[in-house]
Amino acid sequence: MFVTMLPHLVDIREQFPLAPELAAHELASYDVTLSCARCPGTLDLASSLAIKHPQVHGNGRSSAWVMTTDLVVTLGAPGRAHQLLAIACKYKSDLERKRTLELLRLERDYWAVRNVPWILVTPEQYDKSVGLTLRNTFPWALGSDASARQRRAAVAAAHGCANHSMTQILESLARVVGSMDCAQRALWQAVWQGELPIDLRRGWRPHVSPVRMAHEDFVQLNPVAARRSACI
Repeated sequence: MFVTMLPHLVDIREQFPLAPELAAHELASYDVTLSCARCPGTLDLASSLAIKHPQVHGNGRSSAWVMTTDLVVTLGAPGRAHQLLAIACKYKSDLERKRTLELLRLERDYWAVRNVPWILVTPEQYDKSVGLTLRNTFPWALGSDASARQRRAAVAAAHGCANHSMTQILESLARVVGSMDCAQRALWQAVWQGELPIDLRRGWRPHVSPVRMAHEDFVQLNPVAARRSACI
């Protein structure tokens, strides 16, 4: 959910495979100037870190296990080159295991030699009430796209009904955009896209009165947008 709130989002790839051997940079598919460059794979990096590379066994033989990164995000702001962001997701308890830490350091170095930011997100990197609000509003936020005009109307309705409940804001907006469903989509898409930064810790229920935030503070609620990472 946090990833889908990023601006200029081009692509999200789950369980992205990491090259065991020398390979082209992962941005080569977007930038042909990178197609000839070769970056070290996990086997060489494991050796340099004195870490045993994971193996897969079968039929009396073994080979290198292809490691993965949980999420690799492609960002593409207009007029700028594409960028990657690699994200590992773990529970805090996972970080108590030595082997898990070794493999995370290997994964981190894989992206570091490619100059790709890598962050490790655990539940401790964000407020659980924010996650709950996003989980309950994602059907509207990720539903059929509201138009830019409808999202602007949502922002105007929220500003014009300051200190009113969410129900009152949505009812006012529905009269402008034509239906309550459209109003819900317009409002929450404006929120998720950062056009209407509100304090997501307060929840989403009808009686709640949304509180506006500075955009910088709103970004800090999102560990991915803020590039907040657990230490290993």
